[in-house]
Amino acid sequence: MRWKEHFKANLNSNGKWPAQSQLIKDKPKEDCFWSDPFIQELIADRADLSDIEGVIHSTEPTFERNNQSSTKVPGAFWPAAQKQDLSFFPASTLTRQENAERFLTAVSPLEPEWQKLQAATQRPASVHPSVIGTVDEMTQGAPFHFFLNIQRYLQLISIARLEAGEPDQALEEAITSLDLTRQLQHEGLLINHLVCSSFLKSFYQVLWEGLETNAWNDSQLQRLDRSLAEIQTDSFREILERESAFGSSYASEKVDGFFQRWEYYGSDMAWLAEPLVVFPSSVTDWLSDFIPNPKPTSTGLTVNDLDPLNRLFLASLPKGISMENAIFRDRLSEQTLLNPSLELQERVKREQDAIDAILDPNFRDPRRIEAVIPFGPYLRLYSESQLWIQIARVALAAERFRISNGKYPRNWNDLVPEWMAEIPEDVWAMPGTKLQYQRDAEGRPIIYSIGENGIDDGGVPHTEREKGDLVWRYSLPPGFTLDDYVK
Repeated sequence: MRWKEHFKANLNSNGKWPAQSQLIKDKPKEDCFWSDPFIQELIADRADLSDIEGVIHSTEPTFERNNQSSTKVPGAFWPAAQKQDLSFFPASTLTRQENAERFLTAVSPLEPEWQKLQAATQRPASVHPSVIGTVDEMTQGAPFHFFLNIQRYLQLISIARLEAGEPDQALEEAITSLDLTRQLQHEGLLINHLVCSSFLKSFYQVLWEGLETNAWNDSQLQRLDRSLAEIQTDSFREILERESAFGSSYASEKVDGFFQRWEYYGSDMAWLAEPLVVFPSSVTDWLSDFIPNPKPTSTGLTVNDLDPLNRLFLASLPKGISMENAIFRDRLSEQTLLNPSLELQERVKREQDAIDAILDPNFRDPRRIEAVIPFGPYLRLYSESQLWIQIARVALAAERFRISNGKYPRNWNDLVPEWMAEIPEDVWAMPGTKLQYQRDAEGRPIIYSIGENGIDDGGVPHTEREKGDLVWRYSLPPGFTLDDYVK
């Protein structure tokens, strides 16, 4: 009765768990990005654009991608660290422009494919068809990780074009990057939104490079701003609701009988490496002689990461235990992560405290075992992703102001309301507190959030993300060198 009362608003006519597809606002479209012949071929072959390094090496065997970038500095976009991204040919004595031109020549065979990708991103956006499929099809989902490599090279090609003095082409690559993100933002699960956040971070590095060099005119900046404004992600509540629906639907299909539960708690739930009950090793060692050897699973774990007695214990429990877990997880989220009366830091802390309280070293309540994965870190990443969109739009507005007035704005009064409708809020500060804006010694913008520690450090980031501000600036903080951030 408790679980029926808890889920009565979401149960379908058959009294089953709601599926993720039931919570998707927009159903799959026919003539959409995913139906584009080039995208379907690309995914099926997993070649061409996905093997871009192979294409480069075929024409430039000396190519060596350098992963050093400003991502070494958590929550910061600024110069010097960025400049290492184009060290593609470390043994050469080329200038940065020559280096970029050589790289662009190496990737030129892929130009027709980039044009097809650009055309595909102009199709109507839609969720991937898998969201209306079976649970197993939803598990597979859209091939997001496949596009991560493509997004990375869109970033590198855009920066190379800027270095080669081709800002117009760099703009088109940057717009394609945003269009690709927009196409992929419609998926329902949390991991999909985190992948899109990674896409955006690649775009921000291109945007920083272009703004730092004053590469684009006002109309081009407006195009970038409009494209960025179209990135409209769902609320964290909606995302968690889909996570809950998908997880519950998945579990309910896997725990119908004893043998299904035995397999479920040995493979799908193999992350339960911590036992519920600590049995004497002599007992578990003896019983293990009667259990088949471990078999690898898709997660890389083994089917008996849990000792046999704990698996037997779990498999013997009624199916309703999974329902109790779902009830507890949803209530925990409502009391902590989705509680609007709490500051962001406090939401994350309270969820973790609640999880720590149920992790008894000697006995773990089976009604809670599926609720011990914290979602607080994801709320933090989600919130910061939304924050960076606002920071980037402020940077665009400041650059447009500079083009019109010959200098950057002094404060928010110069930007609002002519160049921006309002000052964005800072998710890490007290409710109602806005982002910070100031200028450096050269008169260039410093746009920042006070960050996770809740302390205004004056626009100074820290090598440890939880200890400094989230900053967009074009110069290093006074008294700091690049060595303080990139090791």
